[in-house]
Amino acid sequence: MRSSARSFWTPCLAYLDSSAHNTAAILRPMIREDPSMPEDKLEPIYDQVVRTIAEVTGLPAGELNGQTALITDIGLDSLAIFEIVINLEETYGIRISDEEIDQVKTISQIVDYIAQHLPAHSGKQD
Repeated sequence: MRSSARSFWTPCLAYLDSSAHNTAAILRPMIREDPSMPEDKLEPIYDQVVRTIAEVTGLPAGELNGQTALITDIGLDSLAIFEIVINLEETYGIRISDEEIDQVKTISQIVDYIAQHLPAHSGKQD
């Protein structure tokens, strides 16, 4: 019984270990992609969102992924969320209303929101 458990966990642990180094491969299935937004435009948005959250929280970027929930997983308070939102609004030239902030729960939802609200899907970044 012990060997069957080991044979199950070994690939799982290898996957988890490699996932921290292969963000793009993990990101693709986690983001609900806008068909008009090319995938190569989503990855830089994801990277910027993760960088911003890591800077605000002090967490290593490698601990964050598309399914990371802002409040339940990393415990962001309203001040931290406000700081992240302001940074992303300035970076992408978009406006995120308070109501929309309340609807966005995970990193992938933030990426999806930004991708859908970029001015004419221009991919504008400062």
